Amino acid sequence: MPYLSKAYKKLSAIAPTTFAPFKDTATWSAYPDATARFVNRTAQLAAMKRKYKGRIAAVRKTYGSKLANARWDVIQGGFDNGNYWIYSAESPVGAILTELGVRFASVAKGGTKSVSYERADLLKDADYVVYYTNNDGSPANNIQKLFALQAFKDLQVAKSHHLVGTSDFLPCSYSDAIGVIDSLEKALHT
Repeated sequence: MPYLSKAYKKLSAIAPTTFAPFKDTATWSAYPDATARFVNRTAQLAAMKRKYKGRIAAVRKTYGSKLANARWDVIQGGFDNGNYWIYSAESPVGAILTELGVRFASVAKGGTKSVSYERADLLKDADYVVYYTNNDGSPANNIQKLFALQAFKDLQVAKSHHLVGTSDFLPCSYSDAIGVIDSLEKALHT
């Protein structure tokens, strides 16, 4: 991964290592593609891609109108002190949602941004909010600070309980991407 470039020498002393041929702005699917080529598992990658595309098609068929008619935001907390992040369609999770046919809320259309927790009002147009969870399902990266604010609790998305947590928020594989789809499908089913 590009952000591990300083660790390359140390890592390559431990095991066979390659530097992935993409930039930090690469799509999430560049990671499994590069990994499959490196370990000579392109046939297995092709099978995972088919499974992923099948899940996209199945969820679109079942929930297509619900996905397209609702407005969606994607958030994550914690990187900036006192701020949370709102992600756009160009983010890894946003790209998966785009393939599912969602319509993003107005705030997500301006690109990824870091905003103060006090700006819960920016999510007022969202019918659903996707956020990052730990593996145990608890909110990750301090996003619970946002959820605890009365301004957030007063939003329709919070009152409707349309908060969609996923531990696969930062997909680096097709299994992770399928995990995102599964989380959305579960939320839409209830």
